Amino acid sequence: MAEFEDDQELDDILIDDDDEEYALKEVGDNLEFLRDTSDNFNLYIAFKAYHEERNFEDAIEYFEAAVAYEKKHGKPSISEETGEEIPNATLVKCLYWLAESHNKLEQHKKAIKIFQSIAKDFNNHYLGTASQRRVKMLKTEA
Repeated sequence: MAEFEDDQELDDILIDDDDEEYALKEVGDNLEFLRDTSDNFNLYIAFKAYHEERNFEDAIEYFEAAVAYEKKHGKPSISEETGEEIPNATLVKCLYWLAESHNKLEQHKKAIKIFQSIAKDFNNHYLGTASQRRVKMLKTEA
């Protein structure tokens, strides 16, 4: 992760439109779909580490930072059709891929714990259902 001078606050560092376009180009076109759903830069870097670099240790670090960001800044939305609360999709994605990163490093207990949490807390989200299947599969393999 980036290191800052002692007197430089993270809040003082702003990313302007040109920097954002540069960052998107650096991460790759295949991740541009994230741009519409999140301003969480750690998520971009996490997906790059996971998918392009296959560096699962770094992916875990950045997915954890992305989760923290989403817990602080992300908000659920309301379905126009049903009026029900829809979970923060970016948070669910961060957690799911965090679990997958642990799984790639054969840290199956950590992966199972995160998948179980997703299945419980986001059972109406498609990744909640996917997490239930992943738990069953990982427990069978263990």
